[in-house]
Amino acid sequence: MRVALLSMIEIAPGDGGSLLRGLLPFGGGTLARVQLDLALRLRCQRVVCLAEGMSPGAIALQHLAEKGGAEFHVIASRRNLPSLVHATDELLVLADGLLPLADEAAAILDKGQAVLALPVEAGMAAGFERIDLNHAWAGALAMPGALAERLFELPEDADIVASLLRIALQARIVPYLLPDSVLADVRWAMVRTPGDARLCERAWLRRQALGFDPLAPGRWLAGRLVAGSGPRLMQRGMRSITLALGALLIACLACWVAVAQFVPAGLVLFALAVFTQETAIALRRLESGGRDRAGARLEALRWSLDGALALMLAVALAGVWPDRLFPPVILLGLANLLPLLTPCRWTALVEDRALLALVLAIAAASGQLPAVLQLIALLLLAVSLFAARRQDRLTPA
Repeated sequence: MRVALLSMIEIAPGDGGSLLRGLLPFGGGTLARVQLDLALRLRCQRVVCLAEGMSPGAIALQHLAEKGGAEFHVIASRRNLPSLVHATDELLVLADGLLPLADEAAAILDKGQAVLALPVEAGMAAGFERIDLNHAWAGALAMPGALAERLFELPEDADIVASLLRIALQARIVPYLLPDSVLADVRWAMVRTPGDARLCERAWLRRQALGFDPLAPGRWLAGRLVAGSGPRLMQRGMRSITLALGALLIACLACWVAVAQFVPAGLVLFALAVFTQETAIALRRLESGGRDRAGARLEALRWSLDGALALMLAVALAGVWPDRLFPPVILLGLANLLPLLTPCRWTALVEDRALLALVLAIAAASGQLPAVLQLIALLLLAVSLFAARRQDRLTPA
């Protein structure tokens, strides 16, 4: 069994000196939650938290751990740890205040026994502890559970995490050097103050929510909104699934308005529904730490919105239903096909349904919707054929 040891003991200076470092806010959660996410990702079946007692922060962490399928225990003394870590277990130790976001580090820890290290100068400048002439401890290690028994040999007031580090080094567990880039990119950091947490969060948000192309204005605006307010929304209980349901409701209202023959207004409402959906996708990226761009439900919502747009456009056209459905189905089919044919950056413009809905709303208001629909479809068809022929030429025989 793999056991994780987290710590919520040290007080963060500032803000009245009452907030624990592990409970500093980050990404809509806390630093301790980021550490717990790493522990669950590394398949830890038991999580042990060093804390003074079952505070609200520890209780929230317990609920998350149990939801992830792990046992959760809170201890305040070193004497309680060996009873929770057996000789056949592997112990994962994470330092108080560590922000562990680097995939390189997770891959090393997943392989087994290791003491993560950083180049001494860069590591000490970033607030990490020096362990020898050339290395600073990176705040994480994996060691055999049997070594935890040596804690009984130490004084009662000994620091548990520091003691386990010394025990691991004395047992000659190999240090693995992390690249400087994890510090430069703020994917691995020692967070001591609320200011440190805010700086790390800004860097993380730049990597997660701002990765949207300005050529897709709807997605870009949604990304900027989530980058500025996403963590605060998550702290207040807002989740991507809530926004996704809101997008679906707005799309239903847009369809009703279009059926009532107010097609331009319906298309504007549909653009709002798409913007809400893109905001949900950006928020989902924050919830998953960038590992899940959309998720199956949000991907299904995208197809549902395409179906709603096709229905609204068909309502606005004249003729029998097969004739009405043909132009919007062809248009949206080509809009979905073109990004698969070419990796060019400008295809983001084609994928932006909010922009498409606003263009069509203007066309509907001016009475030119059928002509604009056909023109856009012909343009997409021409570009798709060009992209397909170019791809054939680039493909070796």
